[in-house]
Amino acid sequence: MKQLIPKTFIQDVVARTDIVPLIQSRIELKKRGNTYVACCPFHHEKTPSFTVSQTKQFYYCFGCGAHGNAIGFLMNYAHLSFVEAVRELAQPLGLTIPFEENETGVENTDALYSALLDAQERFEAALKQSPSAIQYLKNRGLTGKIAKTFAIGYAPPSWDFLSMIAQKKQALLETGMIIEKTRTRFYDRFRDRIMFPIRDLRGRTIAFGGRTLTNETPKYLNSPGTPLFCKHELVYGLYEACQQRAALTQLLMVEGYMDVVALAQFEIYYAVATLGTALNVKHIQLLLRYTKHIIFCFDGDEAGQKAAWKALTLCLPLIHDGLQFRFLFLPPTEDPDSQVRKVGKKAFEAAIQQASPLSQVFFEILRKKHDISILEGKAALGKEAQALIDTMPDGIYKNLLLTELANHLEMAKTDLPQTKKAEISLPPPPARPSSKRMRLNPALTAIQLLLQNPLLAKDTPPLTYCPTPETTLLSQLITACHISRSVHFGDLLETLESKDMQKELARIAALPLAIPESGYHAEFSDAMQRLEVQQVTDQITQLIHQAKQNELSNSQKQQLQLLLAKKREYR
Repeated sequence: MKQLIPKTFIQDVVARTDIVPLIQSRIELKKRGNTYVACCPFHHEKTPSFTVSQTKQFYYCFGCGAHGNAIGFLMNYAHLSFVEAVRELAQPLGLTIPFEENETGVENTDALYSALLDAQERFEAALKQSPSAIQYLKNRGLTGKIAKTFAIGYAPPSWDFLSMIAQKKQALLETGMIIEKTRTRFYDRFRDRIMFPIRDLRGRTIAFGGRTLTNETPKYLNSPGTPLFCKHELVYGLYEACQQRAALTQLLMVEGYMDVVALAQFEIYYAVATLGTALNVKHIQLLLRYTKHIIFCFDGDEAGQKAAWKALTLCLPLIHDGLQFRFLFLPPTEDPDSQVRKVGKKAFEAAIQQASPLSQVFFEILRKKHDISILEGKAALGKEAQALIDTMPDGIYKNLLLTELANHLEMAKTDLPQTKKAEISLPPPPARPSSKRMRLNPALTAIQLLLQNPLLAKDTPPLTYCPTPETTLLSQLITACHISRSVHFGDLLETLESKDMQKELARIAALPLAIPESGYHAEFSDAMQRLEVQQVTDQITQLIHQAKQNELSNSQKQQLQLLLAKKREYR
């Protein structure tokens, strides 16, 4: 049976949730008038354009257009499903979701999770039956206990080990575990590989990474992107790390699955790895939800230096006071797996504790790139360093880094070129009201006021004449307000089915409104009256134009007389 959440319950949860503290617990917000602003968590930017409205209970980014209410934010930021986001909001309120049953069949995602769990169990069973796979793990120094902790398995060298499961075929196809050759023939994606289940933060298997027993290419093969899995936004081992410690004091970012597993075998349970893709800002943002201290582990060769520099530049815009980013460089011929076996847990963790802070690595790499024994080199270093420091949010750490830059350049901090302070990417504030205040388009004014207070539509009938996109949108909005009876736009947003309508209304809702709250009702009534006058005028114009071309029918003449009389009433 498919489980549905009653709309009234969803509206109640959203109405009882304040979106500002919800978002503020995850990213740093700064108050600007009646709005809160921050650098957008959904795209990389230097100038804050992400806004959160407490009165409207929704967020909007002027940079990338991301928008939504409390549920939408959790879905986009924490990568939760709709049901998971509602549950996340309901729990602090002491509410339990009252699911309704629907006769439309099994929830699709449930079928996908079930198929992946079944595949995991089959791989684990196959490992026990494969001497070659067991020997491979033994040769890599892994024990049966650690293999069980990470649910490691084995995909036999068979083309139909999974595809033979007829009842799971569609789900296996959607999760990328099998590949369609013809309409009736399928074959397994993973064959003769050690299988590493990739689990979400609730412990559900959402994908796999497969490592060949030999060195054939590709050495590692990951599941493709699916409705459950996006490798660019997840890391391997985070679920297992969270199971070992309720609160993570630090996380060690390494390169591969085997590094994570090997370190865990040595009781270093806080290692994670990217999923066969380059480190990106979303990976770092994900880790910062669980700890304020991240150590990046790289080889000590030139490639490791380049990787460290990229990681460092990704971290700079995310830094605020209280966070720590450090860098551990291993000997050029070692990786975490080999190094921990060579030196042991105690020495490896001692190296972690002595890892270089971001500020030290920042200037060490810059000094290698620029010859500061000459003025030209100093100038180049200063220019590159200051451009990177300018991407950081204001704070003590940023000031200290600027002081350190001045020291490296052997000049006073006050002599550093002053860069123009980034301004918030918001529309300019409205001009002070005057007796001759310029009026906006009446349809846009009415839309803005409804988005500020949807209850204004209570006694307003839907428009019957909608010749423009704005009046059409207004008519749809009035209808939506009648259905939802929402108090905030954040609540109303959840009832709108059209994504285009959501996007357009979110854009308009984020614009400033130069009308005091006490005047909302009067301004809305005035806007609707002006709109009606405009529509009457348009219809009169159309009929007069038509009369010049052809004689009007009796009904059209009667309609014209009624419209002219109606227009006189408004004067």
